[in-house]
Amino acid sequence: TSLEEFLKGDKLYVVKEKRNSKYTAFPPGEVVKRAKSALGKHKGKYNLFSHNCEHFAYWCKYGVSESGQIQNLMEAVKIILAGMILA
Repeated sequence: TSLEEFLKGDKLYVVKEKRNSKYTAFPPGEVVKRAKSALGKHKGKYNLFSHNCEHFAYWCKYGVSESGQIQNLMEAVKIILAGMILA
């Protein structure tokens, strides 16, 4: 999907993430190159838990496929399940 098609006339917002000292980021030009190299290669393979947009963004920027949102969700599920077992 082109950027124009994705936006459908809406504005593009850039969200600056908190500095991630866990990984070393690629230079901006390399991040863009990595993103463009993956376009169309994973069509239809979206998975909320293992291949979502955050996984893709982290792969482009850091070379690892990771999602902090999913990690936080899984931690919350563990806490809830632990509470249910102890109850």
